[in-house]
Amino acid sequence: MLYGGGFGVLLFFTGGDMMFGQNAMTPYFAGPTSNWNEWTSRAFGGQLIALASGYFFGGKDASTATGKFYCKSNTVGLGLMIPLLVYGAFSGDSSFNATMWKIQIPVHLAVTYSSFKAGFGGSDKKA
Repeated sequence: MLYGGGFGVLLFFTGGDMMFGQNAMTPYFAGPTSNWNEWTSRAFGGQLIALASGYFFGGKDASTATGKFYCKSNTVGLGLMIPLLVYGAFSGDSSFNATMWKIQIPVHLAVTYSSFKAGFGGSDKKA
């Protein structure tokens, strides 16, 4: 919830450039942003906030059906981001700060695995 939701709040309210642009404390991008980048960042931030809000609508307890659904939804969302992280890290595109993306990949994989285990793992499956 904090991983995606926190990132989403920052994107939604700052448009990404202030927190993640070329002169930011955590510079994921090496160049200036455009109005299109700002809009896309805010839209993506809103979607991350929406996904993270599932925690407050019954996702707190991963042992319940609602909690498992929340974890499964997060796993799908997190999994879809993995190719984008890899692209930012290894594409060679000069607009990406490859070091930041390379640092992000193991963190993201750990959160994705944790969500996967909570949503899909467990002993409640029938053979």
